[in-house]
Amino acid sequence: KPNECEKVGNVTRRFEDLESHTEEIKNDVLRMTEFQYIFRYVTRFVPADECPSRDELLNIYGKVAVNSHGIFIEMSYRGVGLYLGGSMFDHSCKPNAAFVFDGPIMSVIALDDISRSDSSISIGYTDLRASTEERQRYLKTKYYFDCSCARCQDDEMDLVVNSILCPNPNCTHPTIIENGSFRCLECGKVEFGKNKLGQVHELTERCKSLKDEIGELKKQRRYEEVYKKAQRFIQQARSTFHVSNIYYLLLTYYYGDIHPNVAIHLAHLSYVLTQAFCEKLSDGTEAESTLTEALRVLSITYSKDNKLYTTCQTLLYQCQYERINMKALK
Repeated sequence: KPNECEKVGNVTRRFEDLESHTEEIKNDVLRMTEFQYIFRYVTRFVPADECPSRDELLNIYGKVAVNSHGIFIEMSYRGVGLYLGGSMFDHSCKPNAAFVFDGPIMSVIALDDISRSDSSISIGYTDLRASTEERQRYLKTKYYFDCSCARCQDDEMDLVVNSILCPNPNCTHPTIIENGSFRCLECGKVEFGKNKLGQVHELTERCKSLKDEIGELKKQRRYEEVYKKAQRFIQQARSTFHVSNIYYLLLTYYYGDIHPNVAIHLAHLSYVLTQAFCEKLSDGTEAESTLTEALRVLSITYSKDNKLYTTCQTLLYQCQYERINMKALK
């Protein structure tokens, strides 16, 4: 309703207050195509004397398109929602807050310490794991602004997460690839054999295809194969890639230790590790430690009543019980 509003702190937001970006949308071929489709159906079903004008409908469409948020439950896309309160928060590629959903209900959690007087609360509008180029392109296409936050100015950050091991066996720092040459962040310029770039590219492509394979296996609940494939590839990758490429470390590098996406990843990883333990593929140590960490992060980012939390708690009890029995049988 036009007069309805949501209040966050001392700030209220009505639908009328939302930016519509109609001028940008008029120059956006994809969005205008979508709008024409919507307009055609609205005018077909709404009586002419009750239907808003084309300009009014474009204004409404713009506000919904630009200010809505994807609803993700356990990292699965469920739809789009327009939240007046949620539209108040600006974007940052290193946000200090995040949205979490319980069904269609949105909540905002702090990722850092935020004082009551701090008005600069930000969230991430895009996938923070993406490269600077990908993030900026997405933000410009979807929200019509150029991001120039501190992270977007850090050219080295993108390179570190695609880094490889330094050829110096005593060095633990990452070696980044710049314009076909190699630079260790500690040793400076380093040399490899002439086929190194090709080897890195081949391993990177294999990693991408393996991710899709594992995704399909998880859907089929073939966790034993997931575990074995992952273990084999980790052994191959360990000889080339720096540890900053490990997915969990990558998540915490971009999102921090406490974030809904980190919690969900730990929960999913816990399930695979627990299944591997049940199939006698491991001794359960890693499963137990990962479940413990998952519960810690879930309790902060969601709640102890959340389905993921109770599932992980049950798995932890199961894992601990089985490990005690194994020790008793020895």
